[in-house]
Amino acid sequence: MAPNRIRGKWMEITADRTTHKFVSRGELPFDIQVTGDTFAGTLSARFYDSNGKLLQVFPAAPVNGKRLTLPYR
Repeated sequence: MAPNRIRGKWMEITADRTTHKFVSRGELPFDIQVTGDTFAGTLSARFYDSNGKLLQVFPAAPVNGKRLTLPYR
């Protein structure tokens, strides 16, 4: 893998606000290429219920961004 390529997965865990019990999980894999202060790649998502049943799928879509910088004083 190239040193400026990042492959990973964000995990989202959802709990019931009242009971605090586990409700669902989301898995958001991504594959991005970093060039200087910018990145571009793809991100998809799958969401599962508490029994592991697939609830919803979002196919890979483009994602891009730029490094946030604060002005110097």
